[in-house]
Amino acid sequence: MEEFYKIYGIRNCEQNEKLLEILDEAEVEYEFFDFRDYPPSEEQLEQWGEFEGEEYPINYRSSLFKKNKKKFDKLSDQQKVVWLQQHYHCLLRPVIIQESEDSQEILAVGGRPERLAQKAFKLIKGF
Repeated sequence: MEEFYKIYGIRNCEQNEKLLEILDEAEVEYEFFDFRDYPPSEEQLEQWGEFEGEEYPINYRSSLFKKNKKKFDKLSDQQKVVWLQQHYHCLLRPVIIQESEDSQEILAVGGRPERLAQKAFKLIKGF
């Protein structure tokens, strides 16, 4: 069974670019989904958040999120999803999904490229 990876993030994010370079050099087959073109669904946001032990996969260090946290906390669940879809810069990234013929598994939500390359793809030693 052949492994295939889906990577979600923002194309011009420095961390995402570095991870994609590492994967390209290692000839790892993947498909990249830019949040600007493919906003995450409510189900994806919930799954990614659950993977991180949170309601949603939010980067709490994001200056945009810090600035809007009080407003965000007052939103309904549906409004939170819409807000996160519109303010995708506040999401943890990249999100790495491993797919096979009949299943998919979340491998990572957020993190440094070198650590992700080692953790999810076993490409770099020493991280």
